[in-house]
Amino acid sequence: MTELDFIPPAYHQQVSRRRTIHAQGLWAVALGVAMVVWFWSNHVQVARAEEHLAERQREWTSISDRQRCFDELAAERARLEVRESAVNALDDEASLSIVLAELGILLPDGAVLTGFTLDTAATDGLDAAPAVARQPQPSPTSPARPAHSSVTTLKLIGAAPTNVHISAFTARLSGSPVFFDVSTGIIRDAAIGDRQVRHFEVECAVTLQEGGPK
Repeated sequence: MTELDFIPPAYHQQVSRRRTIHAQGLWAVALGVAMVVWFWSNHVQVARAEEHLAERQREWTSISDRQRCFDELAAERARLEVRESAVNALDDEASLSIVLAELGILLPDGAVLTGFTLDTAATDGLDAAPAVARQPQPSPTSPARPAHSSVTTLKLIGAAPTNVHISAFTARLSGSPVFFDVSTGIIRDAAIGDRQVRHFEVECAVTLQEGGPK
């Protein structure tokens, strides 16, 4: 059977063109919608990334502040440890500040100290008692010297105009509650510049202190 088409070919071409344009328009709209969705999704992801970055920056700032605070506390702790060490050095059993202060009081006018050594040696329980027993008996107004497990020996080197000054110095040392077992070592003639003096060496034990800061 033969179909006869009385519609002009130009009309068919026009319809086909319209269908093509319509399909292309639909594809363009779909592509536009897809691009809008993609741009919006990308914008949301960028906004979230910026928010996370800002949050990480705030956390980093907080960590930096804490690190700076920690460093300041560590520096302050180091300074306090240095001060504590200095205080402990003043608060030992044979405080150097007390020894020097007492020597400044006991040294006669005209005599000078040119050197000294302060040595502390540990003793066992058997040696500690004899060391205390050699101490002079305390006066009624003076407290008894406590027994310790260490002995501190002080050696003094100095010069004086005469032997009288040296004898007065050793007598003062023996009468001081800070020192005991005083003994005079070497005494000989010496010269300081153009001045003749008597050079002396004195050894004694230091009474170990107890109580609070010296």
